[in-house]
Amino acid sequence: MKNLKSLLTGCALGTLGFAGTASAQNSVDAPVTEDQAFELSGFTVFGDNYDTIGAATRLPLSDRETPQTISLIDSSRLEAESMYNMDDVMRNVTGVNVSMYDTQRPLYFSRGFQITDFQVDGIPTYSGDTNQEFDTALYQRVEILRGANGLFSGSGKPSGTVNLHRKQAGKNFAASVTQTVGSWDYIRTQVDVNTPITSEGKFRSRFVAAYTDRDSFRDRYEEEKLAYLATFSADLAENSTLTFGFQRQDNEPTASVWGTVPPLAADGTPSELPHTTNFATDWAYWHRHSSTAFVNLEHAINDRWQLKAAINHTTGDEESLSVYANAYAATWLDKEDGSGVVISGYSWDSSDERNSLDLYLNGKFDLFEREHEVVFGASHAEYESVALNTASGFAGSPYNYTIPNFYTWDGTAPEMELAYLPGQGVIRTKQTGLYSSTRLRLSDAFSAILGGRITKWDTIDYGRDDAGATSYVTSEYEIDNEFTPYVGFTYDLNESLTFYGSYTTIFEPQDNVDASGNILDPVDGHNYEIGLKSSFAEGRATFTAALFETTQDNFAVADPLNPAPLESGKYPQIGVDGTKAEGVELQLSGKVTKDLSMIFGYTHNNTSRHEGDPIWTNLPEDLVQLSTHYQFPGQWSRLAIGGGATWQSKIIGSQFIPGQGNVEISQDPYTLVNLHLNYAINENFSATLSAKNALDEIYLANLDYPQFGEPQNFLLSFKWQY
Repeated sequence: MKNLKSLLTGCALGTLGFAGTASAQNSVDAPVTEDQAFELSGFTVFGDNYDTIGAATRLPLSDRETPQTISLIDSSRLEAESMYNMDDVMRNVTGVNVSMYDTQRPLYFSRGFQITDFQVDGIPTYSGDTNQEFDTALYQRVEILRGANGLFSGSGKPSGTVNLHRKQAGKNFAASVTQTVGSWDYIRTQVDVNTPITSEGKFRSRFVAAYTDRDSFRDRYEEEKLAYLATFSADLAENSTLTFGFQRQDNEPTASVWGTVPPLAADGTPSELPHTTNFATDWAYWHRHSSTAFVNLEHAINDRWQLKAAINHTTGDEESLSVYANAYAATWLDKEDGSGVVISGYSWDSSDERNSLDLYLNGKFDLFEREHEVVFGASHAEYESVALNTASGFAGSPYNYTIPNFYTWDGTAPEMELAYLPGQGVIRTKQTGLYSSTRLRLSDAFSAILGGRITKWDTIDYGRDDAGATSYVTSEYEIDNEFTPYVGFTYDLNESLTFYGSYTTIFEPQDNVDASGNILDPVDGHNYEIGLKSSFAEGRATFTAALFETTQDNFAVADPLNPAPLESGKYPQIGVDGTKAEGVELQLSGKVTKDLSMIFGYTHNNTSRHEGDPIWTNLPEDLVQLSTHYQFPGQWSRLAIGGGATWQSKIIGSQFIPGQGNVEISQDPYTLVNLHLNYAINENFSATLSAKNALDEIYLANLDYPQFGEPQNFLLSFKWQY
């Protein structure tokens, strides 16, 4: 893998050299599949056909024409397997590892790095230090692009992008109601109504809502969630469509976990705590709300050129009273009498606002007797976060409570109050970008996919008093004319096999400073990938094999020669190179027979980091994922069954114990098995039964922040549709 960059360059030049003499189709059509197909990497996913997708370049490219790996999951599969949240979705994506900080902060990793880039209809959303807990009821499909995506994201990590597409209004009336019950008093109601407002449906609407109320396997934890979407579409003319609407999601858990479950006790032996362990008090909570108003316009200039514009206005707020066990205590859990556990309190109250604009023109042009595609676009986003100063801090918090005996503790503790201090902390960021991409058909077999983005970024982190005057500035910096290139190619070896390669980049601003107080340059992310994409079984199935190398340079670590803090209070940092993930990814997906659909994925990922780089050292090297769906033929055609499994290799981490330092901990390899059964009672009623973690595997989902994964649970759904 060391020579992947050289190999990629050589392959591109080599194929270009003899492209003109090769014989293949001028363009490779997307695989033609029957209804109910079930593909991730192909663009037919269970029920709907997607001949092209623009996640990587916004060009109208099929899977085989895209020089990166992309996965799709549509609403039919989300429904069939009871995938109601992003954790369920991401566990079913090849090469993605799912972990968590705690109950409200899931973690997703691809190519050795955390996925932080989430988009809705191609517009980046901002979720701060936490991922938004998207309810899948509002979305028609989810696209996951692996590798760097700086062309449209601008800044971020070289891991991947998750793009959720909202449900759209149709021209015919349709309605459905789904009622779900499950383990731990799980109750969910989902309503979806599509209504044409004018007789021919030129003005139409759709309303979607989902309400969830559930307990948990964790002691005391409960959660209420409400998500809804109202969207309207109007055909302004034969070639112009205006879409506008509003969506909101409220997540309101109580006794929410913030912190970890210790695998080891004070004596260094396994703590043997049950998987129901929760260090949160019964009054702790972590409430988050998010709302977005959106307007999209699509205008076909002619049959070759199209203009698209999108405007989003998003607001959010977050309020929490949380506790963390043994954050600053000199003791730890004593297995003999349950003593040694101290919980510290922390509170926060913040709000944020984001305004986004994206405008692009895509079309086709002729050059040298061949047709090519091109995209020109611009984007602008402004984000502001305001955090109120609260009375309780973390270090030296006024709230510290010693639990007499953790084994008999029921979550009762003196309640902490949310009190406010004068002043606010503010972070304000602006990002503007110009981008372009093109697919040049240099021969019948060879295409070059090229692109680039120029980004301007500026941010300020400061405090202000209650009158709005600036009281201090923590950091202020800007980045001008940061260029992000995109280079890729595809070469059709024959009608069913394509060789491809790509080099993609991304940058991530940072406010760390060196010993002289100068802000470090952005972190640079790079992704190199080569592979083969093939279709078979009469185009119903696809196979992808990819080699990848992902790097991150200029990552900030503590300056060993200057350990003392600067006058600003910041500690000097230096930028280091050497954070790298390299590996192989295999995926087979589609209808392998007329009735059986499956996805099989294998990923080997070796991540190496600089000695001072502390980020996420315990990712599995090997990950195997399998999903199946079988539709019975003939008189049993009302019935479908399916299942899947995710296996990951051993991971190793460490836990700090007072008096002993860092002690190694590990999680052995484990397999999670999911099952589902779908039955159409008649044309209006259907039922779904699903089992998650069917073999009841008990495991730690994360070793940096140890948390138990969800044990065996069941969901039963009944759906009425018209």
